[in-house]
Amino acid sequence: MTGPDLLRTYEEELRKSAQTIQACLLAMEGAAGPEATRSLHEAYRLTHSVKGASRVVGLATIEEMAHALEDRLQVLVREEGVPGARETTAFLQVVDGFVAALDAFLQGADFDPVPYMEGFRSLGQAGIEPGPDSRGLLRPAGEKGAEPAAGTPNAAPDTKRDEFLRIPAGRVDELFRRVEEAFLIEARVSALVLRLEQQTGQAAGEGQKIAPELRREAIRLHQVLLHFHEVVRLMRMEPLERLRVPLQRAARDLAPHLGKELRFEMHGRREMVDAAILDALQEPLLHLVRNAVDHGIETPAEREAAGKPRDGLVEVSAAVKGGTLEVVVTDDGRGIVPETVRDTAVAQGLVTADQVAAWTPAQWIELLFRSGFSTAREVSSISGRGMGLDIVRDRLRGLGGDGHLSSTPGQGTRFELRVPIRLLTARTLLVRCGDFRAGLPIADVSGVFAFKRGDGELAGGRHLVRWNGLPLTLEPLAPRLGWGHGPRDHGHVVVVSAQGGMKALLVDEVLGEIEQPAVPPPSNLAELAVLSGVIVLGDGDIVPLLEARELVRAGEAAPADLRPAAVEPRSERQRILIVDDSPTVRALHRSVLQAAGYEVLVSEDGADALATLDRHPADLVMTDIQMPRMDGLTLIRKIRERAAWRRLPIIVVSQYGRQDDLQKAASLGADRYIVKSAFKPEQLLDVVAELLEP
Repeated sequence: MTGPDLLRTYEEELRKSAQTIQACLLAMEGAAGPEATRSLHEAYRLTHSVKGASRVVGLATIEEMAHALEDRLQVLVREEGVPGARETTAFLQVVDGFVAALDAFLQGADFDPVPYMEGFRSLGQAGIEPGPDSRGLLRPAGEKGAEPAAGTPNAAPDTKRDEFLRIPAGRVDELFRRVEEAFLIEARVSALVLRLEQQTGQAAGEGQKIAPELRREAIRLHQVLLHFHEVVRLMRMEPLERLRVPLQRAARDLAPHLGKELRFEMHGRREMVDAAILDALQEPLLHLVRNAVDHGIETPAEREAAGKPRDGLVEVSAAVKGGTLEVVVTDDGRGIVPETVRDTAVAQGLVTADQVAAWTPAQWIELLFRSGFSTAREVSSISGRGMGLDIVRDRLRGLGGDGHLSSTPGQGTRFELRVPIRLLTARTLLVRCGDFRAGLPIADVSGVFAFKRGDGELAGGRHLVRWNGLPLTLEPLAPRLGWGHGPRDHGHVVVVSAQGGMKALLVDEVLGEIEQPAVPPPSNLAELAVLSGVIVLGDGDIVPLLEARELVRAGEAAPADLRPAAVEPRSERQRILIVDDSPTVRALHRSVLQAAGYEVLVSEDGADALATLDRHPADLVMTDIQMPRMDGLTLIRKIRERAAWRRLPIIVVSQYGRQDDLQKAASLGADRYIVKSAFKPEQLLDVVAELLEP
């Protein structure tokens, strides 16, 4: 793997690890028992991985910061404790420093770690001095600084970087299986087309024999590609958990500055949403959380005087209903007094007293969404600039959603927002039924042909038409949607297919294909199963996007899906399995071994490694010791318990060079032990070659 490639892998690992470490630290606040212990051990393990990965790419300042945090966490692990509020704040600052240092390096800028270590000083923990190396290490190449590790880049890459999506391995495997399946069927279809062309000029009977086979293969190809489309769509889905850390940090960091105490809770973190939606939601939700802390939650003294607990509660709850994500942000603070909003709006000249005299309290609260409106008495970095709820609503509407605010004075405020769980540009076949238009997803349309009175046949009380030799039930679309009786003399038939069924829909006219963003239906129509969304046309008309599965329902069955078993051919090259929870370390070792001609598999922990070995026999295993779910020592023991693997060579490559680790690994059956800090590619290759000798 080249230097820039390795650094990109490291960047992805560090950013994800930093977010997870912060999540673990925040999860420990107010927690106890097994949950707190798990979070502590996970934070410790990831910090250790950051330290090792930073050494690999030569970023010594991040390595030193991670080492300092690791030492502090190790004390807590040993004492079975959890960090207090001051310790958590200090630890979070160090993790912020990881990301800030990386950003500085990528931008070719200097970086001073001292501000990020100040919390450690206040805890009596030595920080990192900005000595001659710590700043120079993060300078671009050509300036004075330490030498990066072998095989790492000498200069920061272009600051324009690719975006990464973290995708579960199972979904990627499914994607590749579907692609391979599509290629196989496409090859069959191409061969059949060639045969049909070769029969030109021969007896018509031969062509008639080939045509049905060609049609069946085409249908099977269509279904495989539909599955392919769905797998790709799922690859973009991520859990709402990704927003927990920035939202909780915003509330936690702001409260002390305002002299307030609070608890932050988030529910529904496992709900899956399109990654683009999550990115777009982060800023509006940060606005709402900050507003709750700033405007909603009272000071401890005010809360005690009102008979409330000293600490306020800011809560974010999420749930996916149909194709819509509903998020509710609530606080148990002072609430909103509608009369205050009304009087402030009049004083600011946004409305006149006469205009609002007949308004309801709910309408007065709606004034909070006016651009430039603010009830803050002083302008600060947090509030008073008139940049808040109007931006939130605009962002939500830009996503095809909306928001609603309600409040009870003295009890708290509630903001509800609804957005689609995924952003899609829908390729849609636009049809006309009388005076109305509707859309059908192109992916669900199998064919279109003209229709006139007398076409088709009656069978069992059903009107049937034939498409490519298949008898299909003909159903006028208009009555299904409550739009009258449909065409009487002529029109068009649109064949739709979904979930193994097909149906012919009769419409007045096919208007053509469009490509427009699709958004969820209005709330009053959200329960209609036949409606999957709406599309806003260029002329402003709102067109329903129909759900093919509901339209088909009682349609005839289509050929079953193809799922051929995938059999992996055994490579001629020797195969090595790398087991390490650090993507950066895996990438480095893989690049070294692949360059030497070995076939390489990777696993992120012992449990994954055992599953991999069951599917793909290996000639040698390289494993770390500290890993989640199943550590390296347990992996070695389980490998040696299997008769087929008892002679499988095992190399331990670990950050630690402790004698007790070495002895444990050797007693369990490890063949060699390499310390990461002393890692040299040529040493690894020599050991591998020795162990793989016949």
